[in-house]
Formats: sequence, structure tokens, C-alpha cells
Amino acid sequence: MSKHPDNPFWDDKQDVPVTLFSQIDWDKAEVGGFITAEHVLDRLGRMLEHALGNENPNAAFDEEGFFISLVAAGIKHDGITLTVHTDDHNPPHCHVLVKGEPGEKLRIDLTTGEFMDEVPKKIQPQKKRIKAMFLRNQGALNEIWVSYKGGSDSSEDEGSPEGEDSV
Repeated sequence: MSKHPDNPFWDDKQDVPVTLFSQIDWDKAEVGGFITAEHVLDRLGRMLEHALGNENPNAAFDEEGFFISLVAAGIKHDGITLTVHTDDHNPPHCHVLVKGEPGEKLRIDLTTGEFMDEVPKKIQPQKKRIKAMFLRNQGALNEIWVSYKGGSDSSEDEGSPEGEDSV
């Protein structure tokens, strides 16, 4: 028997909360009085994973624990990961994750190669390494973006250099 049989935001068959992926879903459940402790723990878990930089390999969540986009693909090397999200906004860009520096927001424009955000102080010492890795992989990252969004390539570079792994 379900813990919450009259809750439309509860999976009665598996007796677990339905994941509330968006602020809109959360607000609907909250207005109806259907938020359970399990819903709160599920969202807090996503918030914690985001804050620690342990992002789900298939989806990205914001600091509030809500779904942003599917993660399309990326390139990982020596503690730096450059990822492209499938349902992201223009301009074409990749997200930079640096191991040991979770929660730091940093994006690079795929067309210009410029940082779109101020480089956080903790990441400043690695700025040149990040930029060099981006430049080596700009073509491959642009191809990932194009495969999901359409548009023209921003670089002639093809593929990943030896030693750098696709994610």
C-alpha cells in the first residue's frame, strides 16, 4: 500500500516520490500541499551533488536542484572537463568543470574562445591550461553543439587530441 495514495506527485506502484524536475512542478506540488519529506530529500540530494561538482553524467541541475539540460558530451583531461549541454541557450558555449573546485561557474564561447564568465579566483592558476585544452578541442566541442543545435562550425579543429578522453 502506498504511503501517499492521494498524492499525484507520488508513484503509488513503487511507493516513491515523483521527481519534481522544474520550479513549476515544485510550485504546483507545494500549492496543492503534496510536497513530502522524500521530495525534499530528493531535491536536497541534487543540490548537494551540484554544490560538490558531482554532476549526473546524463543531466545537469542548477544550484536549486532543478533540471537544466541533458549533458550531451564532453572532453575530460587532467582534472578538467569541458561539456556541452543538449538543451542549452545561445551563444554556443561549453561548461568548464575543474576537479577539486565544485560549484564554480565557468563557460567558454565556442565561436570566440573567450571566457563568458569571470574566471573564479580558485581557478585562476589553471586558466592557461583550460584555455589551451579548449583550443585543442574547439572543433570537437563545436561539432557536439552543432549536432544538437544546428549551425556552423566555429573551428577547423577535428576530434580529441591523444590523451584526452571523450566523456
